[in-house]
Amino acid sequence: MKLLKLNTLALRNFKGQRSFTIEPQGQGLTIYGDNATGKTTLADAWFWLLFGKDSQSKKDFSIKTIDPKTGEVKHNLEHTVEGTLDMSGAKVSLKKVYAEKWVKTRGSAVSEFSGHSTTHTVNGVPATESEYTRQVGEICDEKRFRLLSDPTHFNTVVTWQDRRKALLEVCGDVSDEDVIAANPKLADLPSLLEGHTTDDMKKIIAARRKATNAEITGIPDRIDECQRQIGEIDIDTAVSENAFQNKLSVYRKDLDEAMTKHSRITSGGEIAECTKQIAEIQGVVQLKRNRLAAEANAAGAEAHTHVNTSLARINQIELDIEKTQQTLTALMDTASKRDLALGRLRQEWQNHSSLAFTATEEAECAACGQALPAEKVEAARAKAEALFNSTKARLLEENLEEGKAAKKHKELLLAEMALCNERLEGLEQDLVDATDQWRSRKAVAEGITIAEPVDTQEIIEELAKIARLETTIAELRTGTALHLEASRAEIEDIRAKIADAEAAHAKVAAAQKAQDRIKELETDQKRLAKLLEADDRGLFLIEDFIRTKVSMLTEKINSKFSIAQFRLFEEQVNGGLAECCITTVNGVGYPDLNTGTKLNVGLDIIDTLAEHFGFAPPIIIDNAESVTSIRPTHGQQIQLVVSAADKALRVESAQTQERLAI
Repeated sequence: MKLLKLNTLALRNFKGQRSFTIEPQGQGLTIYGDNATGKTTLADAWFWLLFGKDSQSKKDFSIKTIDPKTGEVKHNLEHTVEGTLDMSGAKVSLKKVYAEKWVKTRGSAVSEFSGHSTTHTVNGVPATESEYTRQVGEICDEKRFRLLSDPTHFNTVVTWQDRRKALLEVCGDVSDEDVIAANPKLADLPSLLEGHTTDDMKKIIAARRKATNAEITGIPDRIDECQRQIGEIDIDTAVSENAFQNKLSVYRKDLDEAMTKHSRITSGGEIAECTKQIAEIQGVVQLKRNRLAAEANAAGAEAHTHVNTSLARINQIELDIEKTQQTLTALMDTASKRDLALGRLRQEWQNHSSLAFTATEEAECAACGQALPAEKVEAARAKAEALFNSTKARLLEENLEEGKAAKKHKELLLAEMALCNERLEGLEQDLVDATDQWRSRKAVAEGITIAEPVDTQEIIEELAKIARLETTIAELRTGTALHLEASRAEIEDIRAKIADAEAAHAKVAAAQKAQDRIKELETDQKRLAKLLEADDRGLFLIEDFIRTKVSMLTEKINSKFSIAQFRLFEEQVNGGLAECCITTVNGVGYPDLNTGTKLNVGLDIIDTLAEHFGFAPPIIIDNAESVTSIRPTHGQQIQLVVSAADKALRVESAQTQERLAI
């Protein structure tokens, strides 16, 4: 085990201590002093030197010395803590200096306060804050250091979850297999867990029970709703589906017969026959009248046909004239554009013809600037002139070809325009001729009188037959009015019976469905109750497992300590178990222990943890006067004792001190 021992600790201007040094040299030390003489200041200085915080883990605390006369901070002081440590034979020196920074700005004769600075030294060598923190961290991290140096830290600062975790880390957990082997009642647990942890399975079962309970809770309301749907209907005495269909079939057959009877009464045999004869006679009369009208107006119809033919001819000629005029207008527009193009081409010809070659002699090389030989200058000029002449000839040739094509197109347009004009002259003459023909034929048609055909004797006799038949039908219908009313009443009565039967059947069907639903819900209720029962058995099995495991774990953990015992679970009102971690001594919980027992149980815990971690730092014991017998520990003890007689701090080493019962 690595032992960290404090050899010396020196304070200067730290929290009012002008200058104070202790030199335990790795041995135990007892420091006596009245209240407010600086005992806690020593503890604060020790933790500030290591971690930059006081003994209560507060980072922002007052380090400066206060003038007791003025109550103001004393300025321009260096607040220093320096300590020498022994880490299993390796010596380490640490030093921290907290000071004010005063800066004199340009042009000012007075220095101004600009903040504070903290300087760090390791083994006499200045270090940055990060280097200093790293060096201290190599000795021990702050969390573990406080756990192993403060007897109250484990039970007052550390959460019960972290206390439980630390105990499991120190003493080791108990495997599920060992627990099951220790309790035969847990043989079915692995199949219940299905690969889950007990905590996860408890959550799964709890969620499942919640859902199952919700379903069970809602079933009575749903059964009640189905009962209301059934109402007063006696399903057992209701007719069967086959009986209902047979009854409905009889009603529908009766309805068909009543409808047929009504139809016979409405039409009647004689009425139908009379109606049929009237229709046949009316058809014969209409055919004879059409034939008479056609014979009487044959000449007039032919004349009107000729008039319509002439009118159609006029319309066609006018349409042809309009289309020809549109074509002529388009040709004239295109010809006008051709004239413009020819004018442009003539101007371009003149422009190309007037072009003349102009030499621009380059007598110097464009690359190097030297004068070119005369033969090269002449060759360049001849080449340029040949290119100019070939380009001019090509442009004139292209212009000539384009002009010929435009002129030929213009000639074709003029020829088509001449044809259009000739056609227009012919169409206009045709229009005059067709109009004259239409006027002549119209006059002839208007001179023909339309003759109104006169019924022949044969037609008159047929019309008389129709009148006699209509009289017969009227007489027949007057005699059947009473029979029709009775027929209608019979039809309505049968329809009402069908509607009542269908409504009653629908109610019975709905009631039957509701009754079936009630049976389903009752079956579900039983099924869900069995599920709850199975889940309750599973929870009991898991809790039995937890009790067994906690008992074994508690026994294993408690065996590691001399005084401290731990309660790792609490029985709840509902019979379940809740995890916890409560330190006890002889069954009494830590909060209810007396001060001395609290201290010694804290030292017992520190010693066990120190053995596990292989590290024992100095232990600062405040209010040591309240304990008559303090347990020895692996770590060096620095005991702070309140002594009203000591108005200044008095230090005794372990070899020379003599403890008195207080």
